[in-house]
Amino acid sequence: MPSRGRRTQALKNQACGLLDPGWFAWVNAKNRTIMIILRVDMNEMMRKWCPVVAVLVLLSCAARQEVPPGVLNRDEMVKVLTEILVAEDKVSKLGIASDSAYEVSDLFRARIFEKAGMTDSLFRRSMNYYIEHPKEMQQIYTTLVDSLNLREQRASVAAEKK
Repeated sequence: MPSRGRRTQALKNQACGLLDPGWFAWVNAKNRTIMIILRVDMNEMMRKWCPVVAVLVLLSCAARQEVPPGVLNRDEMVKVLTEILVAEDKVSKLGIASDSAYEVSDLFRARIFEKAGMTDSLFRRSMNYYIEHPKEMQQIYTTLVDSLNLREQRASVAAEKK
């Protein structure tokens, strides 16, 4: 009786003799099974599928998720948050007691919401939505920081000109 290695080689030779050169045979000598697998030309596959996959990835990344009705979009949210943070910074520089500062901040917020044509409940609903979607909230905060840095640079340039 031939050894296991020779039996395996014999089964491979038998399977490969039956197949075209583009096919591959895998032999399990223990179970005496032969699995025939189509050999794939990777270069041809890459040429055909890479552009398709690249387009799909770009479309999925570029697609902006629509916010539900009754929620501010990212740009509106950035504008409102910028105004709120600037107002809170002004209040903090007044040097008044914290309870009074809270009251003044509320007045500033009400004026900001009125100027933007929104209500406090719309802002809260929008904040809750973005808190539940952290990737979008991260984008808002990144834009917010850039916006605040730009404001600060403009203010410092304006101060230097005076």
